[in-house]
Amino acid sequence: MKELTPDTLTFAVAADNTLSLTLAADGHYESVYCQPLFPITRPEEYIAVFHTQTGQRKSVSLGVIRALADLPPDQRDIVRDDLRLAHFLPAITIVKSVKATAKGHHWDVTTDRGEKTFMVSHSGDHAVVTIQGVIIITDTHGFRYRISDMSKLDRKSRAELVKAQL
Repeated sequence: MKELTPDTLTFAVAADNTLSLTLAADGHYESVYCQPLFPITRPEEYIAVFHTQTGQRKSVSLGVIRALADLPPDQRDIVRDDLRLAHFLPAITIVKSVKATAKGHHWDVTTDRGEKTFMVSHSGDHAVVTIQGVIIITDTHGFRYRISDMSKLDRKSRAELVKAQL
């Protein structure tokens, strides 16, 4: 895995709360997210950075940040915020409905934290399938939800996901 060093990267937060990354040698990437490789034992070391291309369901690794402490304070804060947001992932247990509207798809779901409705954009980058097969859905406000195992959802929920093209 490629090491991402502080002198070669710049993170930014877009208006829709998604993370982008510019790498000196490789260019600019929209829709990136960070994930600690050792979240319990080394939560601020060995942070993997992934990118999801528009229209793709699987993410691609861009590399690893060895330690957050090596980053400038503003970059460290951006990555920490993304990691905090990534850990706030209510699990979707029932998908009541997914309805297409002019502004995007309106979701009505039950999560492990209660009932929730949210909107996702029409763009193809609102859902990511992680290496482990977990589906991460990002709404228009940048909040994320997870479906850990699609096969464990009831039949109606799975049918709604098909309507949402997941």
